[in-house]
Amino acid sequence: MYLPSKFIKSRYKIPLLIIIFFFVYLLFHNSLRIIFISFSKNLALSENKYLKERDRLKTRNLQLSLELKELSSLEEENKKLKKMIKFKKDKKIDLVPLRIVAVEPSQYRRVILVDGGKNCGLKENMFVLDENGYLVGKTLRVYKDYSEVALINDPDFATTVRIGDCLGMLKGTLHGAIKIFYIERKEIVKGGDIVWATSYSSDLNIFVGKVKSVKEDKNNLFLDITAESFSKPYSFKSVFIVK
Repeated sequence: MYLPSKFIKSRYKIPLLIIIFFFVYLLFHNSLRIIFISFSKNLALSENKYLKERDRLKTRNLQLSLELKELSSLEEENKKLKKMIKFKKDKKIDLVPLRIVAVEPSQYRRVILVDGGKNCGLKENMFVLDENGYLVGKTLRVYKDYSEVALINDPDFATTVRIGDCLGMLKGTLHGAIKIFYIERKEIVKGGDIVWATSYSSDLNIFVGKVKSVKEDKNNLFLDITAESFSKPYSFKSVFIVK
């Protein structure tokens, strides 16, 4: 039987391609495998390099952010120090600048630790001011190189204060309110009146705050006075001791 040449060609064309592919595979499969492995390694290395660079940039971005915040904080501290230096010059008093290093973790105590003590010439019951010259508290206990400061709303804080011509005793309380005791009911005291403390070592009148509320009790000789501090507890990083 006679078969056309076209049919013969088409009949052997596919097996021939398979044979050619097989020989090509035998000749080059090692090279192809090496190329594929190399490509995979390069791809993995590139991805790893990208991830490392991404992490490096993230870390650097965080570092710059922290440095910016630190510079902003230092600038703010510098402004506060300049303000207090002016206050010291105007009032002609001796101030010791100290940094707050810790806050006592208590629900009922309001005590901070500062980085100076007897080494700075400090003693107990010295007034402590913020950068605005407002009363923050008093030195409670003084050690060699650090001191405990009782804030004005601490239960252990007490000092004589003046409201106009009236003298009273300002004390902190367990629940954080600031009370003024021993001002008689006959005295005229109203909300918004300024409360002062006097440093007898320097004859300095110190802003404490203002009267928040005044109540009368007919069964008590004295007014029930609640005060509000001008200083904001824990809003500052440094304080100034009046020597």
